Amino acid sequence: MLENSRRIEASDLVLGARFSEPLFFDDGINMFLATNHPLRQHHLDSLYRWNIPHVVTAGYELLFPLEDFQSDVFRAEDIPELESVG
Repeated sequence: MLENSRRIEASDLVLGARFSEPLFFDDGINMFLATNHPLRQHHLDSLYRWNIPHVVTAGYELLFPLEDFQSDVFRAEDIPELESVG
């Protein structure tokens, strides 16, 4: 089993969800979904078809894709200077 892993019920997974660490099948050994890859309908269908009740991960669900934080989108020089008022 994965160290510091947590269990996520298959019924709680939603389309498009991304995780900071890979998701593993309920055995904790075989990878189900890679880091930062969105869950697609075929993933959810597979869990149902194979009667997999839950997956495990050492990560957490991402609210934004990882590349948003790994790019230079938030460079200070791109922020316009504020004009003083008065």
